[in-house]
Amino acid sequence: MSPAGLSQRDTELPRRLVFLVLVAAMVLAGVRTAAAERVVASLSAPRVEITSNFGGAEISLFGVVERDGQTIARRGGYQVIVTIAGPAEDIMIRETERFAGIWISGDAQRFPDVPSFYAVQSTGPIDEIVPSLIARRLKLGLLYVGHTGQPRGSLGAREPFREALVNLKREQGLYLEQEGAVQFMTDSFFRSTVDFPAGVPDGLYTVEVHLFADEAHLGTTKLELLVAKIGFEQRMFEFAQDDPWLYGLFVVALAIFTGWLGGVVFRRD
Repeated sequence: MSPAGLSQRDTELPRRLVFLVLVAAMVLAGVRTAAAERVVASLSAPRVEITSNFGGAEISLFGVVERDGQTIARRGGYQVIVTIAGPAEDIMIRETERFAGIWISGDAQRFPDVPSFYAVQSTGPIDEIVPSLIARRLKLGLLYVGHTGQPRGSLGAREPFREALVNLKREQGLYLEQEGAVQFMTDSFFRSTVDFPAGVPDGLYTVEVHLFADEAHLGTTKLELLVAKIGFEQRMFEFAQDDPWLYGLFVVALAIFTGWLGGVVFRRD
């Protein structure tokens, strides 16, 4: 059949095939570019042990940005945001009011599944590293603790309670936000150090290392950190969990014995 005899449908078929091939090539190229940079990170210790004389701990994080030969040059270099989140807990924040010279309880708000410990460290101001939409989705910063993914300021009447929650945790040393705590030692190697206070909760912690460049999120690496009681503290904790009634009797008996012993030792003739 001559070219003049080809139908319009027959001529469109090769064009569609060429179009599909081009789209597939672009997708593969995009996947390859997205995988061209990744973060490899490690902790100086995978475990924090709480003993009877525990006064806090310091853990360092080291990371390197791995690139392949096809990685494009980044105008502003790389930026990193690190988050360390402790086990989730439910917290009730209650407002107190002064009435007739005494303080009474007022309104209260419950915040479920907030981290018991939360530290955010970055190479610079978070709002300069990442757009607010991405920061909200990834929950990067104390602004998004207790928001459950909602936009900033959308809690309405609950917002003062959320701010009180964050302030309380910060006073206890359990919530940290440290700009500039992540430092690049070379173009691709970085490190940071986080301090855990003496009252840090035990449990499994999640460490996330987010890599950015030119306000684009390039990837995330996740690590785990275990904070655990050891020795006498752990045995007493297990005792209280397994046999709460027996543990209560033991505490009462110990208090009575301690009081009696103190009376004997310091008794005046």
